[in-house]
Amino acid sequence: MSSDWNDVQRAHYDGFVREYDQEGARRARGYVRKARILREALEGVRGPVLEIGAGTGLVTGLLAPTLSVEKYTALELSPTMLEAARERAGGPRMEFVQGDAMTRSCRRRASRP
Repeated sequence: MSSDWNDVQRAHYDGFVREYDQEGARRARGYVRKARILREALEGVRGPVLEIGAGTGLVTGLLAPTLSVEKYTALELSPTMLEAARERAGGPRMEFVQGDAMTRSCRRRASRP
């Protein structure tokens, strides 16, 4: 994606954090269901996990504490959303990365052991 498009997206989500969480609270069952589906899919995984588009950590906070993985990385384009995710789901095995999953530097960083 172009840098200009990322700037537009980042600005949109940076200004939308409170509303995003309020809407998330209204749709809590959906986030709980998504976390359950992902937990089942990741059963037995011990290596690192990368969540792309972590937002404010609505799923991250439900999912990450239930997994027995060596590291859980939450990737988010918006630094404001990422800070909300860190506050919601921070922990010893957690890493929070601000960036675009489509960039080479982000892919290299996320794939490091």
